[in-house]
Amino acid sequence: TDDVIELFDIGFDKETNCITMPVHDLDGKTVFIQRRSVNGKYHHYDRGVDKTNYVYGAYECIKYHKNSGSVVICESILNALTCWTVDIPAVALMGLGGGNQYNILKKLPFKSYIIAMDPDIRGDKGRDNLIQKLKNSKILYDFIYPYDLDINDLGKKDINLIKYFKKDFTLSPLKIALFDGFWYLLALDNGKFKKFHFKSVKNVEILERE
Repeated sequence: TDDVIELFDIGFDKETNCITMPVHDLDGKTVFIQRRSVNGKYHHYDRGVDKTNYVYGAYECIKYHKNSGSVVICESILNALTCWTVDIPAVALMGLGGGNQYNILKKLPFKSYIIAMDPDIRGDKGRDNLIQKLKNSKILYDFIYPYDLDINDLGKKDINLIKYFKKDFTLSPLKIALFDGFWYLLALDNGKFKKFHFKSVKNVEILERE
């Protein structure tokens, strides 16, 4: 969304044909730019930068969601930004995680994390490392992806009809998650990632796919 693009200062580099995503330290200082090719899943980092010294989105989580109880940990920046489009605070490790990133995650003022690494062998390794490093300092939840698709690849599989504040929604449900002490339904609404306060969801009906 435009708000998220502005919040994270997302840009485009015509010379390299890449999306540019500034990475900040915990004080909000830009330490390097990650570039992601629009022609494929290729990532470019400034020479000499150790990305494991920083956690993408950590500064923004502190600034805008300091009182949030939970934060989602993603593998890629784009997955984290997808969470932000529905006002779910998220960070990205820009890979499997390592170096000083675990210490940063321990120090952040959030009681719990929802681990949403990619649903593949590498992602499983990253998730296991996060659990090992954070289990004694944070409450951890595991995001179970349906159909082995990551956040940005989730398609419409199961369809549910729900009533939410007197309005009907036809959704592809993904997950029940805890944020700020409240339970939410995470789902796709016509391909858009949204969250619904679970207590306000009424009249759930499972529909047959056409």
